Amino acid sequence: APSGPSSAPPLDPVVRGQLSVMMFLQFAVWGSWFVVFFPYLLGLKFTGEQAGTLMGNMALGAIVSTLVTGYVADRFINSEWLMGLCHLLGAGFLYLIATTQDPGQFNTLFALTFGYAILYNPTLVLANSITFRHVPDGQRDFPGIRVMGTLGWIAAGFAIDFVFAQDGKTAADSNGPLLLAAGLSAVLGGFSFLLPKTPPTAKAGDAIPF
Repeated sequence: APSGPSSAPPLDPVVRGQLSVMMFLQFAVWGSWFVVFFPYLLGLKFTGEQAGTLMGNMALGAIVSTLVTGYVADRFINSEWLMGLCHLLGAGFLYLIATTQDPGQFNTLFALTFGYAILYNPTLVLANSITFRHVPDGQRDFPGIRVMGTLGWIAAGFAIDFVFAQDGKTAADSNGPLLLAAGLSAVLGGFSFLLPKTPPTAKAGDAIPF
């Protein structure tokens, strides 16, 4: 049976705006570069195996990083500060990825993409965690904020086609999408420090949640 109206107080519109902008940018960063990265690498004459390996680093980074970063956020640092630091560092990594275009630098690009994956993947969890900590009713309030992430991904896709797909070229024919992602990541990194305060909830001596 459907539940009745929530008894929780309404979500503060300022907080809703902050969380919505955060979620929009969070997925706009990813959507700017990830879809076109494989054909971009092939255009630079990386082999299909090399391009697939570099794409796979996002999944590999997710395995390695999320538990560690969650542990740090739960015990030692505010989530919004950790998110800001990850995105600011991630902006630097994206810039270096965009300017590393020689197939002979595969090992360098592998290290850069893996490093970026370690920085970006935890921010997906942090964005959700920050949101749930500051909405009065997660079931009622979270979907309207989370959908902004989907809109951010879609907007990024339209943006890279509008800006970089011209004169018969596609967005995958230049490093522009990576540079756009770096800029958006820097903006989100700075904006993160303005998000509602989200301090650690666990004690530093608590066991690691394996």
